[in-house]
Parts: sequence; structure tokens; C-alpha cells
Amino acid sequence: MAEALLDLPPQNEIEELLLAGHRGEATREDFMRRILGWTLMVLSDDEPRADAAPEEMLNLLCVTDGANRDQLMVAAFTAGQRAEGYRSAGEFSHLAQLPAPVLFAAVPDGMGVIINPNSKLNFRVPPEVAAKLREHYRSQTEDKESSR
Repeated sequence: MAEALLDLPPQNEIEELLLAGHRGEATREDFMRRILGWTLMVLSDDEPRADAAPEEMLNLLCVTDGANRDQLMVAAFTAGQRAEGYRSAGEFSHLAQLPAPVLFAAVPDGMGVIINPNSKLNFRVPPEVAAKLREHYRSQTEDKESSR
């Protein structure tokens, strides 16, 4: 993976907030409050199926959680350039944009999300937080469907 891709300057608002967090100018809570309004990028082994439920839509690229090699995490990216080193590495070559709530709905049970893995502008969403976000999305979806 090209070192230059790991150290890109911030490319968008999400990355500016991540940088502020790393500098101590923003909190984890600031980031978590805003994450659900963003679109993130993921790598998949196939094109997304628009007619599928989020958990069936894509086979997503997963990485290990740093030193915890037994914990798989879904890899998500804040900009297409940040995914390039992973994209060329194998079968997960389809870059898809997903609203963050849909992404969290697609995260399998027991997994979390690492945003920009192996980058200085990274963020870890542990499995228990990803599960809460998934349940929030599902309850919102059920509420919308029951009000029809």
C-alpha cells in the first residue's frame, strides 16, 4: 500500500473532523453524533444490489482490529483515494457509497467498523457500538414502514 495514500491531507468535512479529534479539538462523541448523516465508501466483491436489505446488499471488505487479530471489522473509507490500496489488493474491487446508517445496518453481528484503516485519519467503531447503530437503523425503518 502506497505510503502517500496513508498520509493524504483531509479530503472532506468528515476527515477535517477526524483530524480535529486527533488534535484533541473534537471528541469521539462529536464524531458519533455526526456520523449518521454522512456517506461512507466501502469495498465489495460485487456491485450493490439496490433491491436487497442492507445486510444482504454487499459482501464487504473486512480487516482485523489492529493487535486483536481475532476481531474482524468492516473497512469503510471517507474518500475513494483512501480505499485505493485495498482496492487493488484483491477481489474486493467495487467501490460503493453507502449512507452511514445503511452501512451500519449491513455490518454483521459481532463486527465493528474501522473507518480509514491504516491511515492517520482513522476511527474505530467497536462491535457493541456498531450493533447499537444497526438496531437504531432497523427501528427507524420499522417505524417508517408501520406508519404507511
